[in-house]
Amino acid sequence: MAEYFVFDIAESLLGKLASYVYEQASRACDLYEDVQGIIDTLSIVKGVLLDAEEKHGLLEWLRQIQNICFDVEDVLDGYECQSLRKHVVKASCSTKMKRMHGA
Repeated sequence: MAEYFVFDIAESLLGKLASYVYEQASRACDLYEDVQGIIDTLSIVKGVLLDAEEKHGLLEWLRQIQNICFDVEDVLDGYECQSLRKHVVKASCSTKMKRMHGA
């Protein structure tokens, strides 16, 4: 049961990392190669998790992977939040400048 949960998290992370926004942001921040390395690692983890579903005695190992996936997801969510915050601040500043120059 835990295997499916971890697999879903890994799948979610792969989707986020593969998204256009992450690709563009990682290029802009000069992190593209690092992000690609994480994507490759998570793809391997996904394959291992699929194999692990058939094996016994791996619950502790799967719990550790689950914790790592949660940590990675937290980092990515924080990164996304910061990116969105910067976008909102930039848009807000742009609107204020337009108002100042338009008055």
